[in-house]
Amino acid sequence: MGKDTSAITMPSSALIFALQLFLLADAATAPNSETAQILGVSYGNAGHDLPAPRRALELARSAGAVTVRFYNSNATVLAAAASSGLAFVPGVPNALIPSLSASRPAADAWVASMLVPFRSNRNLRYLLVSHEVLSDSTSIGRPRWFQLVRAMVNLRGALCRHGLRRVKVSTTLGMDALAGENIFPPSAGAFRTDIAHSIVHPLLAFLQRTNSYLFVNAYTHSAWSVDHTAVPLPSCALLEMNNFRYHNAGTGWRTPTSWTTC
Repeated sequence: MGKDTSAITMPSSALIFALQLFLLADAATAPNSETAQILGVSYGNAGHDLPAPRRALELARSAGAVTVRFYNSNATVLAAAASSGLAFVPGVPNALIPSLSASRPAADAWVASMLVPFRSNRNLRYLLVSHEVLSDSTSIGRPRWFQLVRAMVNLRGALCRHGLRRVKVSTTLGMDALAGENIFPPSAGAFRTDIAHSIVHPLLAFLQRTNSYLFVNAYTHSAWSVDHTAVPLPSCALLEMNNFRYHNAGTGWRTPTSWTTC
């Protein structure tokens, strides 16, 4: 598949990468207006003999996490998160995209039941609508691509109406949203042609308009697997390397470690 290299741009302030271990770069919490790295965990409920939500979050905190992101949201896990002291990021499952896209009342009802009880909790700052929905090309998943942004718009409106304007609405993309695999250097990346203009362009316009961010489930080993010399292995292992900068000879950009590893 060829790359669409036409101008689909986004401001640097509107890009945050979320790893499976939810490495969150949040300028709002960074000292001296610099981007800080915050370690968190992604919380799912697909498994057996899982600990109770409160216990699971205690384990996360003991491991050094300060943020938890939920693939799915319900009153039990959100209540546990709200009382844990962790920053928490609720998620809207892919299956709800059609109804939330089609109905503002449905979006209002979801926000009222799931998030309004935690309106005064300042650790609630983000809402992620779907998990890698643009990676689902099945007959069920593909129609949701075209409903995603409308669902985000409706949820954003509901948040504002319920006094939660501070909560930024976004979504998560998989690395397969890019054309090709193991894109390197980073400046060579381009979105797939089947989503670039019809979906990504309005998505980025929404994020820019609402001063929100784009979350990507990135795999840090990919860059290292392409070039073992340009990107050191400790950088890809998310070890601290404050003095490492990747120099892109094509653009002249020097990318800090936190962006290169992601």
